[in-house]
Amino acid sequence: MVGLNVAFLPSFWAIPTEILSNSTAAAAVGMINAVGSVAGFAGPYAIGYLHSRTGSFSYGWALMMVAALAGGMLILRAPEPPGP
Repeated sequence: MVGLNVAFLPSFWAIPTEILSNSTAAAAVGMINAVGSVAGFAGPYAIGYLHSRTGSFSYGWALMMVAALAGGMLILRAPEPPGP
């Protein structure tokens, strides 16, 4: 089960290098890492804040679910890679 949690990573990291030039892909990977670092702080903070305000974890998990779905919808909007 643990391996399935990270099974998407090889294809995820290939997306910027497929659709962007080398220097732009490097900046994109850096931006992805920066956003991931902020999300690593903001996600647990938001869940804790919503739990303290509502007394339930349901609202925090619903927020995380909406964020994950929005991210999935955004990746579906990524442009096609240029042809050879």
